[in-house]
Formats: sequence, C-alpha cells, structure tokens
Amino acid sequence: MSEVGTIWWFVVLLFYPLLGIFLAKIMQSKPVIRKIVPVVLAALSVLGILGCLTGITTTSLLLDFFILSSPYLLVFCLLWWTFFTKRNYARWLSLISVVAISLIGIVCDVFLYAAAAMGESIMKTTDKEINPPYSYKETFYIKNNMGGSPPDYRYRIEIYKTIPHLPILEKKIAERNYSDTLLFKKKNEVKVEYKPDKEVFYLSVPPGGHDGWSDVIVIEMSS
Repeated sequence: MSEVGTIWWFVVLLFYPLLGIFLAKIMQSKPVIRKIVPVVLAALSVLGILGCLTGITTTSLLLDFFILSSPYLLVFCLLWWTFFTKRNYARWLSLISVVAISLIGIVCDVFLYAAAAMGESIMKTTDKEINPPYSYKETFYIKNNMGGSPPDYRYRIEIYKTIPHLPILEKKIAERNYSDTLLFKKKNEVKVEYKPDKEVFYLSVPPGGHDGWSDVIVIEMSS
C-alpha cells in the first residue's frame, strides 16, 4: 500500500465512526432510510469483494476507495444502530466494539504507513487514456533499501481496459516494474504508444544525457 493510500485509510478510520453515528440516527427516525442504508452498503461490500477477486475496478480512484471501505462503514452503522435502539448489555457491548475496532484500525494503519514509507516513496503518479478502451497509469517511485544502501529509482506502468458497454468499469490487463536509477531518478518522460493492429504497447525513453531505453508489452487477445 502506498503512503497516499494509508493516509486515505487513516481519514476513513477517523471519519467513518462519526459518519456511522449520523447514519444510525437517521435510520432511527426514518424507516425508509433504515432499510436502504444497510442494503446499499452491503451491496457495495459484495461488489468490492468481487472486484478484488476479478481484478475489476471503476475508472474513479475515489469511487474504488469508497466501495472498498464500505464494509467498515456498514459495521459502524450497525453498531451505532444497536447502541441507540437496544438496552442493557447489547448497548454497551456495541459501544465497546466501536472503540475497539477504531483503535485496532488506527494502530494497524500507523504500522502500514510506517512500512510503506520505509518500503516505497512515490515521486509522481499520472493516469492517461491512450486509445479507448485502453488507459494506463504510470508511477515513478523510490524503493528504499535497508542497511544504508542507496535507494533504487523505479518506474511502474499499469495498463487497464474498460469493460464493453460499461465504460465506468475497467480491468488491469498488464503491469510492469522497471529499475534503473540513472534513467528514472529525474522522472524522464516515458513515451507510450499503442499499435492496435498488433495489440502491442511500445515504451521508450529517448537518449538525452543517458542511454535510450525501450520495451514492448504484448496484450493477450483474450484480455
């Protein structure tokens, strides 16, 4: 997980318990909302699981993040609903669960953030559409080495293809990681070209104070 991802999760861990209170209070007073909210969040949770299993995501990173975090919000909605509507032990058990889950989540996220910071440091990330239905995401990042060794400057490209008739959905069909400190330290622009007749992506960096570089990514016809 990248540093940005862990920061987003940290915001969720702090905000969702409060959002759960708000939704639970509305559910308590409005029967229609009481039926809709749990069903919608449960459906999003199932979609998130299916997306993880199949590799299918949406074209919006923010929407992906909300779908993946919806189970967490669903849990807090149900726990706060129990707190506001039940009595005796169930009420206090739900409150203890809210506190415990929140603390465990924050501790885990802090450790994940520390691990991400020691493992990778993102320098630059861009998303580009090259030739519908294809798009790609490129990331320049630093791989931090242990023991005082110099860091490795790396480049990662991820190629996505949108789902026919559902342009909001896409699937990652290829990913490559490259390590070349001299080439990628200055975030040299990587030229990406797509040849539809061959189903091939050409990657290249023209010479300019360094040796040129190129590679080819062949897309499987069944992708």
